[in-house]
Amino acid sequence: MIHYRNCIAFVAVILGMGALLTALFGGSPTALVIVAVSVFVASLAISKTNPLNGEAVDRTYYTSAMLGACLYFYAQSVERTEFLGYRDLAELRSQLEDSQSTVDRLEIDVENGTGAARFIRENEEQSVREISREIAEFRSLQIKMNAAELDACLIGSGFDFGATDFGLDEPSGVDAIIDDHQKEMERVFAQQMCSAARTRIEQERAIFVENYPLATRFGDIEQTVLKESGISQRLVRLGGYSVTIGTASAVFSGEFSMAEHITALEEAQTVLNQKIDDVRSKSGEITDEIEKEKERSASTIGQIALFIWPYVLIALLGLKLSRAPRKNTPQLG
Repeated sequence: MIHYRNCIAFVAVILGMGALLTALFGGSPTALVIVAVSVFVASLAISKTNPLNGEAVDRTYYTSAMLGACLYFYAQSVERTEFLGYRDLAELRSQLEDSQSTVDRLEIDVENGTGAARFIRENEEQSVREISREIAEFRSLQIKMNAAELDACLIGSGFDFGATDFGLDEPSGVDAIIDDHQKEMERVFAQQMCSAARTRIEQERAIFVENYPLATRFGDIEQTVLKESGISQRLVRLGGYSVTIGTASAVFSGEFSMAEHITALEEAQTVLNQKIDDVRSKSGEITDEIEKEKERSASTIGQIALFIWPYVLIALLGLKLSRAPRKNTPQLG
């Protein structure tokens, strides 16, 4: 038991000296340096003259380490409160950004829809012609490369159609050089064919759009919009506003309404305002919680946790330095 009392007394003396010097120097690091140097010198002297029992040192060491861990955890309460608060605030701000993006998108949709509807009503014939041009562009996409031209573009880009010839020897020497040269010539020729095919496609599409009979009445394009797959979702620019051809068609037919979009925008703005209030409220809560935690840390227990736990670590290291040296176990020959 005396061995344990010696170890506990060793730790208690260091903690007492740390508390005294901390009060004397007002929390200055000078106190920590003085104690550290003193413990180092004293531990070396004890280990040589009257070393502490190894088992007692270990038990005291781990018990004191638990105390040190508790003190450290308490000392970091302000940082922990700040971290948790700003983590939650970051999540709220992310939700705020998502809500803002939704509102921005809906505002653009409403602006485009109402602006385009107004332009269509005031410029019906021009609007029909613009839609007709988009239909022509859409249909021109049906002019495509044939299979040979597609193959040429793939070969020209370096795509390898050939499969591995299992069981056949690879060409070598002069044959390999001739084979590589032949492949390069074929690739260059394929690039030329591909370029020619692209030029042909562009020219044919341009001619198709140029010669397409543009409509001036909605009735001339109505069936195309309703029946031709994909055309209703194609965007058209009308009076500086981008809307789908399907939306423009609804304006012509009198079925257009922005009520649903406006309702969605109002709901999104309500959510956005709530998110803004949440962020502001959380920011205030974090500030208040941090201030309260700082006041709590300034209490007697907080000061002990903040200033004494470093001396616990010094005491633990001093224990290890003061222990009796381990005896080497003799090796059996």
